[in-house]
Amino acid sequence: TNFGGDLKMDGSDLTKRVDIDPQNAGSNKALVANMKTDPWALPLMFRVGLAMDVVKTDALLFTVAGDAIRPSDNDSYVNLGGELGWRSSAGTHYYGLFLRGGYKSVVGIDTEEGLSLGGGLIYTAGGIGSIQVDYAYTQFGLFGNLNTIAVSIGW
Repeated sequence: TNFGGDLKMDGSDLTKRVDIDPQNAGSNKALVANMKTDPWALPLMFRVGLAMDVVKTDALLFTVAGDAIRPSDNDSYVNLGGELGWRSSAGTHYYGLFLRGGYKSVVGIDTEEGLSLGGGLIYTAGGIGSIQVDYAYTQFGLFGNLNTIAVSIGW
């Protein structure tokens, strides 16, 4: 992530009118100057992850996943998670129930984030559309616990 050249501020917002010598009467107060900014490098991040379906049947799916992250400007860390999904189809209709859990920084840096738990429901009517509702609870240390709800509608 962020592989590339250095960043540098540029553009019309860096153009200013200046008075080079405000103590001297008769100087030109309308000189146009461009401010110079120093370039800076974006922090590089190397990430590798794996996921595997541990159980995969017509009705049940259990997936585990993990990723290891190595940022250039911080300590390395490892995240782990999993999802258990139950699904059923009846003709062109599809139903699904999912339970999810994960932990950020199992190995590595101290972080405010920790355990995440959640779940979701999906209903798809063939040719008409689908609706999905997801909920997540995340422990976030000093910031308290976060509750997130997402609703997706598609067709």
